[in-house]
Amino acid sequence: MEIKKLTLQTAELDKMKEFYTQCLGFSLNGESKERFQIKAGTSILEFTD
Repeated sequence: MEIKKLTLQTAELDKMKEFYTQCLGFSLNGESKERFQIKAGTSILEFTD
């Protein structure tokens, strides 16, 4: 099974973005005020508030 896109809801969107980009080194795949995406392998992780 391949997960193409996984959407996760969080109350701490800015902290999650900082953790995934600054601490873990992922690049942003897209973002808006209420969401951001990163690419992890062939999957896209989307975080929403």
